[in-house]
Parts: sequence; structure tokens; C-alpha cells
Amino acid sequence: DEERKEWVREAALRLQFAFINPTKAGLLTKRGGKKNRWSLRFCVLHQDMFYCFKTPHSKKPKTSFIINSFTRCEESNRKAFAFKIQTLKYNYYFFANSEFERQSWMKAIQSVISNEVLPTPPPATTVLDPTSIFSVARETSPFLRDHPTSPTSELCQIFTSTFSGLSSSSNVSFNFSSSVSSSRTSLQVSGPIDILLPVAIPFFETIGASPTELQRMQTLVTLLSPLFFTCWILVSDRGGMDTGFAFPQKFDLGCCLYLSDWGDTKQIAAFLKDKNINQVLYISRDAGVFPARETEMKFMLKGSIGEQIKSVKEFGEEFGFGSFLTKESEEFLTKYEGSLMLSLKRVNNNFTEVGVVMKKPKKEVFEALEATLGGRVEGEQKQYKKQL
Repeated sequence: DEERKEWVREAALRLQFAFINPTKAGLLTKRGGKKNRWSLRFCVLHQDMFYCFKTPHSKKPKTSFIINSFTRCEESNRKAFAFKIQTLKYNYYFFANSEFERQSWMKAIQSVISNEVLPTPPPATTVLDPTSIFSVARETSPFLRDHPTSPTSELCQIFTSTFSGLSSSSNVSFNFSSSVSSSRTSLQVSGPIDILLPVAIPFFETIGASPTELQRMQTLVTLLSPLFFTCWILVSDRGGMDTGFAFPQKFDLGCCLYLSDWGDTKQIAAFLKDKNINQVLYISRDAGVFPARETEMKFMLKGSIGEQIKSVKEFGEEFGFGSFLTKESEEFLTKYEGSLMLSLKRVNNNFTEVGVVMKKPKKEVFEALEATLGGRVEGEQKQYKKQL
């Protein structure tokens, strides 16, 4: 409801700088007080301390306690998605808004109890430093290679120099991607958020990102408590430049839809839940100088490839996007059994994409994909093939 939304907004603003990269933060409902009632609280797990704030404006948390080797955390049957934190002195009961969120909280608490190190993203298949990545991108993108002093090349150079100091970290990976025709190129750096975020903020400030977008990024970090972070730039042969950030990990669907700028999301939520989609696979947001296209989310569709194609068609019909897939695309997907990813984002109106995910595709898959795309594959096709 509106009170809950306002609570989260104000809590996010107050907590943005109170805790630097908390282990976990978000809304939970806690049982307690003189009448032993269930009350909404904004909870923060920071290092070995657990805080429960009664209101966003409280100078001190209503409840706080230490998490140590004597603490126990287990599921509870008192409410749906409930769990118990047992300390030497008290038992604390909470419930989350989903099973995924309950498990996320319990995992974070258990990691503190056992002093475990939370997982880091796997290194890229080919570990390259930023300079090498930019060199590869430049060689496969004529608009960068032939115009080294253009604004697009300058943005790539700023990105490369900003993150070059992280190249020795084994937990940070640098990647690039290109459109088939080499008309668009993207550079990305990914890794643990505590390593990347302190470097990414000065980068966004250097290129003139709006303070509003930087504040939005801090709010999302506070409320989602992501472990991993990606900073990306996208440039094109027409002079287009874009930059932004992403959290490449799974999150609860309801929480993410609430945090988006999509307005009323009830219809989208109902459709996704009907398709048994309860998690967001990836969240990304523009942070450039120009007005953002707001938040983008990606969802993996469930079921066989036939059921996934049907879901895409139903989505297009229900939300007025029309048909996403051509007959040729359907035949390609049916033959090679790729998985479909639904990407939702917004420019001025809703904008939706459907992507294909394949693990270790063979050469014949690329050739079939080129045939499916038809005349759109041209220009630098041979050079792109060679780079692949």
C-alpha cells in the first residue's frame, strides 16, 4: 500500500550512507512489543549486527543484536515465509514476502554465523585487462578504429582508464560485446560490488551522470543488497552513447517490480506469476547524461521451447506488442532448443525484447542464426566471424 511504499522510500534515503555495503537490507515483518504483534520493520544486517528500525527517522534502531557463533537461524511455521533468529537471550521471529526472500535472509545470516565468505562471480573465460578489451573492441568496430578522437572513442578510453587499476583483481572480469553488423559495441566490467562501486561512482560523475540517477543507484543498492555489480557503456556508429549499471543476480520478483519506475505493475506481475516466474534474473538501469529509459529487467521463461514460444506470443497479445517471433525464428528455436529470455524496459512507452540464451553453441548455430536474420547480417560479417 501507499504507506508501505513511502516507508521504503524514506528508509532508503536515510540508510544510503549509514551503512557501507550492508550484507543484507530490506523489509521484514517482525513479531514483538508488549502486545506481541507483527509489525513492519526495515532491517539491516551489517557485519555481525542485526538492526530493526521502527521508523525511518528513528535516531536509534528499535531492536539490535549481535550475530555470532552461538546464534541459530531456522525456518518457522508461525507464518508463511517465517524464520527465527535464536540468540542466547531471545528468540526473534520474522517473515518475508516470499520463499526466495526468506532463504536470502537466512543464507546471509548463516554466512555471518559461520564466518563464511559469500561467493564471488566466476572469472571470465578469457581474462583480459581493460586496455586489451578496448583494443579488441576497436579492431572489430570500424567506427572506433577509424575515428580514434571521436566522442564515442573518448568515452571508451575514459571507461578503460577508470577501471584499469582493477585489472589485477582475480574477482573482476572485463568483457565486450558487439552487434552482428559491428554497428554497436558495449564494454562491461563486473565483479563484487564492494570493489566496483567505489570506482563506478567517480566514473559516472566524470561523464556527467545526473545526481538523481546516482541517488537512484544508491537506493537500489541499499534495498536490494546485491553482491555483484556491473558497469557498462554502449556506443554506436551513429554517435550514440549510453552508460549504466546492472546487478547480475537473482532477486525476488515482487520487490523488483515495486522498485521499478513502471507505474502500475499488477498486470505484469499477474502474467509472470501465471507463468511460474517468481524471480528476476538481471536488473539494469541507464545512468547517462540524457533522460534514462528507466529500469530494465530480464526473466528466463519456463517450460519446453514450445511453451516458451507460446508465452512470448501471449505476452505480445496481452500487452499490445504484437508478434515478437517470425516463423523463421520459431523454426530456429525449435531445432536448436535455445532458452528464451524476456527483457522488459521502458523508454517513452513500454519497450520489450526477447533474447535467446544458448550454452556453448556450435558453429552451425551461428550459421543458422545468420541465415535466420537474413539481410541484417552484412558489412563487417567476415571480421566479426574471425573474432568469434
